[in-house]
Amino acid sequence: MKDFLAFHGNSLNFNFKILCETLADMGYSVDLSDEKSALSFDYDDNYKFIISCAHSENLHYKFIINLIRKKYSHVPLILFDDTDWNRKTMKFAIRPFIVFKREFNGNTKKIRGVSCFQMPKIVHDNYHPEIEKIYDVSFVGTTTSKSRAAFFEKIRQLKKENWLIHETKHAYDMPYDEYIKIINQSKISLSCFGNGYDTIRYWEIISCKTAILSPKVPLYIPDDLTEEEAVFFREDMSDLEGKIDYLLENNRWQTFARKGYEAFERRHSNIKRTEYFLTKIEEVELFNRRQASKRFSLSRYFDRFLESI
Repeated sequence: MKDFLAFHGNSLNFNFKILCETLADMGYSVDLSDEKSALSFDYDDNYKFIISCAHSENLHYKFIINLIRKKYSHVPLILFDDTDWNRKTMKFAIRPFIVFKREFNGNTKKIRGVSCFQMPKIVHDNYHPEIEKIYDVSFVGTTTSKSRAAFFEKIRQLKKENWLIHETKHAYDMPYDEYIKIINQSKISLSCFGNGYDTIRYWEIISCKTAILSPKVPLYIPDDLTEEEAVFFREDMSDLEGKIDYLLENNRWQTFARKGYEAFERRHSNIKRTEYFLTKIEEVELFNRRQASKRFSLSRYFDRFLESI
């Protein structure tokens, strides 16, 4: 029996793929089926768990639902909600036993009776010590929301000679290696909300040992960055210029870059994310077994009571 069958609704979003690859690196057996391979995939006879990062708007959603119902209805389902929706949980026709949700805060509508945990974006260690920090400030991104458009307008007003500000038309226009190189070349890299609050850039910056300047992320992020590891600016960006000057003054960016990278290694690497994922599954499984044992004991008590009447 293999450990995991993973359904990926959009393979361009590599966040979920990193989780599956890290599970495999840890020695778990993982079958990863995506929108390109779902119909032709050679599925195993049985799995310990199914992880779904696919929802009703993805290609082959109905096929995935029917496959699970016909062949794997007995297998516990893990819902991996990597959508930008923070007001609701990703819809899936089969009830999961646990949910990992990226955009999770006090306003999120959860599935009643199902444990839900915030799962931030997952990235590899992207630090390249051989690359020189040649830019004071950088930001590469796409206008995906009104707040992102306002952010681009603000930083273009502030832009100085040694900054690199680049707007792409689509999210994947720039090759990823080139994008990561720019962050590695930067003393400070800016992060800003897009369609969701937890943008992958937030974690890529600290994974490159670059100082991060970002709004505070209003999500339940486990062990989020502290004010010693990151510098945060107000959502109205009124203090953005001052925060940039603060980081560049006396090379303070070096301290924040170092501490941010240490935070990544200790708490936010792909390995730490995957360990967190496995730990929460184990905790919920243990809790469910205890609850089932209590219900069984209570049932036996009432059976004996009825027999004694």
